[in-house]
Amino acid sequence: MKQAIAVTGLLLLAACGGGGGGGGPIEPEPLPPPNYAGTWTGSYTVSSCTNSGFFADAALCGSVLNTTAAFGFVLAQSNRTVTGTFSLGSLSSPAVSATIANDGSLVLAAPVAQGSFTLTTTWTLQQATAGALTGQTRQVWTAAGQSGDAVLQGPIVSAARVSGVRRNQTLPQLSGTSLQQLVDLTRASQ
Repeated sequence: MKQAIAVTGLLLLAACGGGGGGGGPIEPEPLPPPNYAGTWTGSYTVSSCTNSGFFADAALCGSVLNTTAAFGFVLAQSNRTVTGTFSLGSLSSPAVSATIANDGSLVLAAPVAQGSFTLTTTWTLQQATAGALTGQTRQVWTAAGQSGDAVLQGPIVSAARVSGVRRNQTLPQLSGTSLQQLVDLTRASQ
């Protein structure tokens, strides 16, 4: 009788995944990725700004905090891989490539250069509703040969997928771009 109980116990233990056999939780399959492909235009608000060195001396945050600026994306997508470019006003990024996360979010990052300035820009995007783009941007502004930086952050306030809009063109690099010209270029309509 003891042997029958012992064998029954071992069978139950094996059937329930006991005995140290890696019976951890099963990860759910990721949801199909949202469709980020297309040409998008919209605006974001600079809701946070910190600056130091050259940018603090120029009072950059005082001129950009709580302002709205234009952006655009021209994106292609193959399953979870997204490639394309983005723009800040009339400034265009180089080509970027990123992978859509299992939660559906997308992070695009690239340096946007104009003259001696570089705006290292990161977009964190979501689509809780198909075709409704939300998210935020973080930009770190630096200037060659100057101390300090500026960090601008803010949410997307409007975005729409549009058709028939021409791809953002790359502007010539102006070696003598002033900080005010740079601010104006990031606010320009596409």
